[in-house]
Amino acid sequence: MKNKTLAELLEIDSQLVGGKATPGLRFAERLWEQSDAVDEQQVADFLEEVLRKCTGLLLPYPAILLKRKKQIERGEFRVTPVRELPRLTR
Repeated sequence: MKNKTLAELLEIDSQLVGGKATPGLRFAERLWEQSDAVDEQQVADFLEEVLRKCTGLLLPYPAILLKRKKQIERGEFRVTPVRELPRLTR
């Protein structure tokens, strides 16, 4: 189970994503809930998949998704941890 929404993980202010891109962000959030991405490369790959699906569906996506994908790939944006690890008890 994920501890963060996609917007929280990518530090996206949903209030700033407006207009035609809002449905694209909601679509990305629904896909994120089903995703098993746990590290930065997997998150970048997930974002690539979202961008391709949105384009294929003619669904406008927020430009911040593409920006964050590129920032992750260049090491300019960190997305750790995606999930909290379970605590071991003794």
